[in-house]
Amino acid sequence: MRILRLSLILFLVGFVAVAGCLWWVQTPAGAKWVSWRLTAQLKSSAPGTRVEVEKIKLEWPPSLTAEQAVWSDAAGRPILHLVRVRLALDRSSWEASAEVARLDLAALDRAVVRGELRANGFLHGSVRFRREKGRTDDLDLKLRSHQPGGNINSKLLESLVEMMPANDVRGILLKALKDKATFHFDVGKLDLTTEKDRRVLRLLLDGDHLLDLTIRIPKEVEDFSRLLNQFLNGI
Repeated sequence: MRILRLSLILFLVGFVAVAGCLWWVQTPAGAKWVSWRLTAQLKSSAPGTRVEVEKIKLEWPPSLTAEQAVWSDAAGRPILHLVRVRLALDRSSWEASAEVARLDLAALDRAVVRGELRANGFLHGSVRFRREKGRTDDLDLKLRSHQPGGNINSKLLESLVEMMPANDVRGILLKALKDKATFHFDVGKLDLTTEKDRRVLRLLLDGDHLLDLTIRIPKEVEDFSRLLNQFLNGI
């Protein structure tokens, strides 16, 4: 009986502790702690930037939602503004989704790659991905440009075009891109999805030229920042 009583007490203490943590994370102090943890995660890749999460709520089935999350640079200028953020929890995986209210390409360029992309313009759309056993198992990113469009380093686009099969279209695009250091687009669309064992990148830019690419990346390439660095090596 003593062992049973002790087990019951430990269970109740653990239950109360978990319930207390779940209640606390929904308070302003809890949101500040979550913001601090997310900011710490970005310290190595984007030093000086910070994340602010607002109005966290616990929902059922087990999930956390936030009214909005803003990633800002050292001067407090928003880089990425997410709304209707949702994190669904499972035993061995979790899934996150959000609406991208605004992504500032110029601010992202300054904060992450120190201006190497020569990018500007604003995007909006949605993002969803699932992490399972430490891997990104599913990914769905859809972004569209705001008017009046923007600009991006032509050499980055050259790196993408060179991943296409060799044909006349690839040759024409490479020649057109070499004529300008910066590519201007009036309309931009980017989709990054998962299809079986591949990531599929679809990019459409309509401006200086019409650039319509579909690139399939092996799913094993988990580190997209490493892939981006490979592109930037040629800039």
